Amino acid sequence: MPWTDVVMAWAAAATAFFTLGLLITAICAIKPAIETWKAAAEANRQAERDSREQSRPYVTAQIVPGLAGITSWDLRIMNTGRTAARNLTMDYDQWPTKDEGDGEPLETWDIVSRSVHTMFTTPRTLAPGTSLRVMWLLERGPTESVKHSDPPRGLGRTGVISLSYGSDDPKASTYNDSFEVMIENAGLWPVPEDGPEPPSDLGEVANRADTLMRVLIRRLGELGR
Repeated sequence: MPWTDVVMAWAAAATAFFTLGLLITAICAIKPAIETWKAAAEANRQAERDSREQSRPYVTAQIVPGLAGITSWDLRIMNTGRTAARNLTMDYDQWPTKDEGDGEPLETWDIVSRSVHTMFTTPRTLAPGTSLRVMWLLERGPTESVKHSDPPRGLGRTGVISLSYGSDDPKASTYNDSFEVMIENAGLWPVPEDGPEPPSDLGEVANRADTLMRVLIRRLGELGR
């Protein structure tokens, strides 16, 4: 075989090996690049999700001691998020089932339960950092008799309140959440002091003033519950 053919054969083989090396090098370089691109894309998606979660509305529902006195409970609805909750509606799984006069208290509709139902089913916007507070349950006092006092009014001591609302983010879906009503299993509720008992020899004007001050003291204490 002429030496020129040998040289050309070796040159062709060297070129093939060099091309193969370049191809292997390129493949090895492409794989880390693809992994880096995937990681960057996932980081961007996670950052978008985090931003959406941090800027979304967060609405909670909580039963708290009522402002009307020690035998009352209120429902407080709060938006602790950074944006407004849009089209907020609510539901309760233990609505009364009978009209007034047809059943036991709390099983029948009354002015308190109907007002809560109307509020729940009316879509509304709840701005960030704001809250709603409505009467939930009015019960008899501990010393009131069944015959000489009004029956309990409102809704139950147990159950689940569900919420549905949206936001200003066009990409976000509807948010749904639920909160338990746990008056029955909440332990003993703290009651604010209303001051010492007045002397028995106070005059009529002083008695009225004392009664007024005791009411004011109790109401101020209720605000902190």
